[in-house]
Amino acid sequence: MLRRCGPPVGLYVVICAFVIWHVRQLESPAIPDLWPWAVLALAPALAAVLVGGEHRAARLYGLFAVPTLVAAIGFATGHWPFRPHLRGDDGYFRLVGGELRDGLDRWVRTILPFDPDRYSALHTVVLLAIFICLAALAAALVVFRAPYPAMIAAFVPFLVVSTVYILDHVAFRAAVFLALALAILAVLQPRRRPGLQLAAGAAVILVAVAAAAVPGVAKSALLDWKQWGKADRPGESVAFIWDHSYGGLSRPDKPVRLLRVYAKEPAYWRAVVLGRFNGIAWVEETRVVQSAAPPALTVPPDQLAVAPEGATETRQQVRVKNVNLATTHVVGPSEIVAIAGIDRDAARIDRTDEGVFRTAQPIPVDSEFTVDTVQVKPDLKVLKESQPNYPEEILRQGLPLLPDGTMFPVYGAPGREQVAADIFSQSFWDPAVIRWKDAYAQSRTVTRDAESAFEVVAALEADFQENFTYDETADYADAPDGPLPAFYLDGKTGYCQMFAGTMTVLLRMYGIPARVGEGFVEGQQDEDGRYFDVTDRDAHAWVEVWFPEYGWLAFEPTPTRTLPNDYSTTSPDFSKAATAAFGGPTAGRVFNTARLDDLARALGSPGGLLGPTGRGGRAEREAGDGTGAGGSGAAWRPGFVSFIALLAFALVALLVLVKRLRGVLPYVRREPHRIAGAVRRDLEAFVRDQGVPAAVTTLTPREFATMLYREFGVDAQAWAAEQARARYGPRGRRSDDAAHNARRESRLVKRRLRRALSVSERTRGAVRVRSLLP
Repeated sequence: MLRRCGPPVGLYVVICAFVIWHVRQLESPAIPDLWPWAVLALAPALAAVLVGGEHRAARLYGLFAVPTLVAAIGFATGHWPFRPHLRGDDGYFRLVGGELRDGLDRWVRTILPFDPDRYSALHTVVLLAIFICLAALAAALVVFRAPYPAMIAAFVPFLVVSTVYILDHVAFRAAVFLALALAILAVLQPRRRPGLQLAAGAAVILVAVAAAAVPGVAKSALLDWKQWGKADRPGESVAFIWDHSYGGLSRPDKPVRLLRVYAKEPAYWRAVVLGRFNGIAWVEETRVVQSAAPPALTVPPDQLAVAPEGATETRQQVRVKNVNLATTHVVGPSEIVAIAGIDRDAARIDRTDEGVFRTAQPIPVDSEFTVDTVQVKPDLKVLKESQPNYPEEILRQGLPLLPDGTMFPVYGAPGREQVAADIFSQSFWDPAVIRWKDAYAQSRTVTRDAESAFEVVAALEADFQENFTYDETADYADAPDGPLPAFYLDGKTGYCQMFAGTMTVLLRMYGIPARVGEGFVEGQQDEDGRYFDVTDRDAHAWVEVWFPEYGWLAFEPTPTRTLPNDYSTTSPDFSKAATAAFGGPTAGRVFNTARLDDLARALGSPGGLLGPTGRGGRAEREAGDGTGAGGSGAAWRPGFVSFIALLAFALVALLVLVKRLRGVLPYVRREPHRIAGAVRRDLEAFVRDQGVPAAVTTLTPREFATMLYREFGVDAQAWAAEQARARYGPRGRRSDDAAHNARRESRLVKRRLRRALSVSERTRGAVRVRSLLP
């Protein structure tokens, strides 16, 4: 028995290496120590074969598979069934089911690769999915010796990874899989014809290559205001413009790596600020306040925001390598205090009054520069108590609306709502902007309990995150009442430009200085934590709001995006900080206590009002509309899962249809011998799909009937007699009658066979392909 198991087990080890090679990429850092899981997945198959032998292995497999699955769940989740209660809120099934449900929900909303420490439930689901796939592979190879299920089990990990990533060396990977597919056929069906094995393996690999050629389907914040296009000559970069058109997004087939940012902490890498709203879109409007010749520029200390006493400041030096970006904007963290190392070909460095840094000429590709940054950690209580004492310069930058510079009264000003109503009646009469009055009225239902400017900002941010949907296909470019009001009032779906642009307009209507920040999210960090690779898929737009104590702070209205700062409702730590800062009735009044806790649960935050959630209380939050690692720029979305499910359903339906058509053949034949042959082949196919060996084709009609009675308890003697007369008797009237009788008796035999089988046995037989093989 050990000698017979040797080749399948050896093949299992080789296929596991191929699978692990691919699935490790799903996490960053890569998933370690997957071989113990491969051994655990093999254990029930080996135990079933060694204990039950070749003939009883299939029946015993479930006996060993169930406890192995329980052990795998325990190792992955930390939950074991040795508890006082298996059911109930604190029972084993509720804990395990909740973690699996959370992990599956994260899978369809998380950009890959993901951090397993940050997304523990998703890590659990990935480990269990790998285990189940490997267990199915081991069972197909060692126990059931079924080649095609084994190929499917080996193919699924390759399919998933090659779909969510744009892999390198696809032809080589496909060739390896082809070799494995042929090896499976050779080991499990050594007597099959080589031509059939080669054709089947080639068909499988064609599907693999096609799947590998499909780019990932969950796109990130590639903004319509970026027109990317790589030049043919090496060293040239892509170019972009800043232009909000609010149409559906499109992107290149493959991601383009633009920057490499050497930084200790992730941040939004800002390139530009859009501070003027022309009634339709946000545009850049700059005023240069400082200039210097390359390579350096230092901001005067008196022009930096002064942090409140006792605030925590973080200083870091960030090095940026321009890999492939043609731009005159200096990309870096938002609060830059000094720049050094700008190539002299850039000609001049300018700083605008909005804190944006630009060069007179494009920053050369492959050049590097450094920026010194100062970041202050805002305190929620300070923000909550912040008074709207805005300097004139900030009011000029952060409040005007429309081309004529219309400004709403500052938040908290006496009689501001009446003034706002007068502004709407006088300035917002144009059909393109008239619905902003309705948008403002709708937003007030969200902020009605807010008592400070920060509470208004946080409530609007949470509303966008909870009640709107991210969709890059949304198109409001031709909306007659303006794209942003149509998005806010009617569509409720859009991408980051729409979320950031709409929230900024609303905040200015509240008299709170705000603007749109655009650039890139942090990108993908390397395994050693040294740098972040930023691609065009990381382009993003967000909202920046001015507070007297801290200056401009970023907020994130786009669903699926998160900020690490606990002052933002998207932060995993927000609910804990909000409970402390908005304790008592304020928390329930501003955010609705139940809604806040629901949000905390949805985000996997450990600080919800009802206590920690998730295994170990670790924060979990889905990633946003950015990209994964390794230049993949792709992630998963539910549409692909639906596609795979529909494809599987279509394949099963096609298989059943082929078998049904085969069963119709006896009814379209006219010659008695052909009728008898078709009838016999139909019955042979039926029993082969129920696990009867292929040698059944060598039995005489009487021996075949005896086998049916022995295996299924079905009496087929009448069919055997008519079948023998039709198949071997002389032609004539009697053979015609015998052929028709054999066909009728065959139908009765199949009916009895179906009644003798359970539902699960009939289902397995319907989807098996043994009868279609030679």
